[in-house]
Amino acid sequence: MFINIFFYRFGEHGTDRSAQILIFLLIMEIIIFLNYKLSYRVSISLILMLMAIIMSLKAFYILYFIFLIPVFIQILKKNNFKNSFLLLTKNIYFIFFFIIIFFIFFNSFVNTGCLLYPVKITCMNSLEWGIPLAEVQLMNDWYEQWSKAGAAPNFRIDNPGVYIQYFNWVSNWIDIYFFNKVSDFLLGIIFLVISLLLIFNSKNQAKHNNNNNLNLIYALTLILLFEWFYNHPALRYGGYVLICLILFLPAAKKIEKYKNTNYLNSKKIYVLIGLAFIVFIGRNISRIDKEIDQYHYKPLKNVYYNVDENYFKITEQFYRLKEKYENCVIISYNCESTSISNILIKKKFGKYIFIHKK
Repeated sequence: MFINIFFYRFGEHGTDRSAQILIFLLIMEIIIFLNYKLSYRVSISLILMLMAIIMSLKAFYILYFIFLIPVFIQILKKNNFKNSFLLLTKNIYFIFFFIIIFFIFFNSFVNTGCLLYPVKITCMNSLEWGIPLAEVQLMNDWYEQWSKAGAAPNFRIDNPGVYIQYFNWVSNWIDIYFFNKVSDFLLGIIFLVISLLLIFNSKNQAKHNNNNNLNLIYALTLILLFEWFYNHPALRYGGYVLICLILFLPAAKKIEKYKNTNYLNSKKIYVLIGLAFIVFIGRNISRIDKEIDQYHYKPLKNVYYNVDENYFKITEQFYRLKEKYENCVIISYNCESTSISNILIKKKFGKYIFIHKK
């Protein structure tokens, strides 16, 4: 329900939100692995591949590798160290996992000279083609400044070096970012959790033992939440999934204690899934309708983007070229020169495109 309601706009996904959706799946698979007697080979393979894909989307999600600690502990409980090692190394997906991780670091290294850009300690200053350490640190500070509400397209904070240190940024972050982006997100999540607790509430409760594995996952989530808040407190940099887990895991534990029949639970779940899709479709229809009014774009009647005449124009010279090539599209940048040497002709999708170069 969270993913469909809060991540409803596809254009906002990029690498950040998509990676966080996969982190949700990773945590779910780890919980299933720890609590149910499933095939070790299948479960471990799926967990490793999810972790590898998450890191390939954003390298700094290597921090979430700590969620694999309960998995390794569980394997060691069932086997001795030697057998556990053999169990992992004989799994072909374990090899794939390290191959993917290798290429993630290798790609970063050959492009920047850093194993994990822009983390300065992973960079090598002696490389001729590497980014200088001063620039790496500058970029790292910029990302930190931006995530701590110290920069935006229309403003920059004074003394950014002092601003990002310790907790100097908190008051400004609360004023600019927490209200109303994080606060609205929190209210939405709390409303969702309370709604589910009320829907699945039952007087009959089943007895469940305290799940130490779930407690460990919760403790690891708290560690990552502190790291997120201290270093890069923007929702897109892991905040969505961490805040959700802090609220979702205790709620899931509470709902688990309610004793409902499978038939009753199934009906409730189907209704909730239906509501989530209705909200998803409704929000997207509303967004598209708003964008049509705002940008005067008619996707069903006119699939072409409007061209601003202040920046583009079609000259007489292009019309003469158009007579020679019947099936063509003309694009001209508004510049003084109209000589034939400034015209680039390309053929794309069966059409000749004349581009008037600056």
